[in-house]
Amino acid sequence: VWSVWVLRAQFEVLFLYAGIVKLNSDWLQLEPMAIWMERGAGLPLIGPLMVEPLVVAVATYGVIILHLVGAPLLLWRRTRLAVFLIYAAFHSINHFSFHIGIFPWLTLFGTLIFFEPDWPRRAWRVLSRRTAAVQEGGEGATAAMPAAAAATNRHLVIGMLAAWLAFQVLVPLRHLLYPGNVSWTEEGHRFAWQMMLREKSGFAEFTLTDPASGRVWHPDLLDYLTPRQIRKMATRPDMLLQFAHYLALLQERENNLPGVEVRVMTAVSLNGRPPVAMLNPDRDLAAVPRDLGPADWILPLTEPLPANTFRRLLE
Repeated sequence: VWSVWVLRAQFEVLFLYAGIVKLNSDWLQLEPMAIWMERGAGLPLIGPLMVEPLVVAVATYGVIILHLVGAPLLLWRRTRLAVFLIYAAFHSINHFSFHIGIFPWLTLFGTLIFFEPDWPRRAWRVLSRRTAAVQEGGEGATAAMPAAAAATNRHLVIGMLAAWLAFQVLVPLRHLLYPGNVSWTEEGHRFAWQMMLREKSGFAEFTLTDPASGRVWHPDLLDYLTPRQIRKMATRPDMLLQFAHYLALLQERENNLPGVEVRVMTAVSLNGRPPVAMLNPDRDLAAVPRDLGPADWILPLTEPLPANTFRRLLE
């Protein structure tokens, strides 16, 4: 049954990290949940409730509890169905409220791996009112594997599974090796289950300089990207760096301008903070290598959260 349990372990890692990553200062101060729920203030019936500080607090801390407590309870048969139904409601709300693609449905249906392997047969019997037991077997006996080979295979499988699970547990923690707020710098953000943690918006203006002629100009980003791509890139330092390299390479290949310098002026807001510069505007990003080292061209986030729902709740 190891093949079933490795999938269950994979989902446990997902759910537990979904709760662990929310144990950060902004989330515990109800941001960005308050921002998201405020957008639903105009809904009939439930709209006024969505801006109540206590409701926002219950939603914010409830998500943490759901993941940190609900994930282990999926392993217990007595609580499994109840937790699954709660997860079903949670993922359905996520899908219709935030439009985050396939993830809610993939997670919801993947959670069925925690049930006994014959649950589809038992569910079908209930739905079709069948009472006859499903006949087991019928495939004939399988030849036994020699003891020595079985032991070797078992050790190999255990070693591979241990390495795989260690990878799943350790990779999401790599952002701890970088300075600063991971939601701001994005360093170590991917492949780390940093899901639905931030409300980030901003703009970026690229400035190109030809050191040979001294010419300075600002490219129109719509000549290269869609509005959605521009919006996403403006708040992600690694994408801005990648695009700066692309612009410099494009000038060299198409306009015979080698060594063009690329600088970026940014103004980014994180979880309701006033917009501030995210990147060093004096740094030539075309000369910055794309590697896994800490990015000294990303400015630290020093702007605190403004007066928010959390503080109103404490008043």
